[in-house]
Amino acid sequence: MNKKIDLTIKVILHYLIAAVSVFINIALAYCTAKFLITKHSKPINSYTTALLVLGTCLILIAGIGKLGWSIQTIGGNSIFEKLNNGLFWCLSHLGTFLIFLSIFISLVKNE
Repeated sequence: MNKKIDLTIKVILHYLIAAVSVFINIALAYCTAKFLITKHSKPINSYTTALLVLGTCLILIAGIGKLGWSIQTIGGNSIFEKLNNGLFWCLSHLGTFLIFLSIFISLVKNE
């Protein structure tokens, strides 16, 4: 019974960490957009569209490319699992950041 509770807590914590990560990405994207707009010339709409497309592609690559059972070990500590999780998190965070950056550049530009 304790193992089920521990696993439940682990799953919930994992989702909470993911949510905090998304909010950090949003804040960083907003600050970056403010910096780019105030310090540099205003970006053209095609740049924001390119950021949006690139961010979306990275998130799709992360989600579709993540391997599950085919490389999973009992302890979850193999080099392949660590590489798989690392690539997933990096691509997901970068994609999320780029999507929100494109949104905030458009919003900040119109302020």
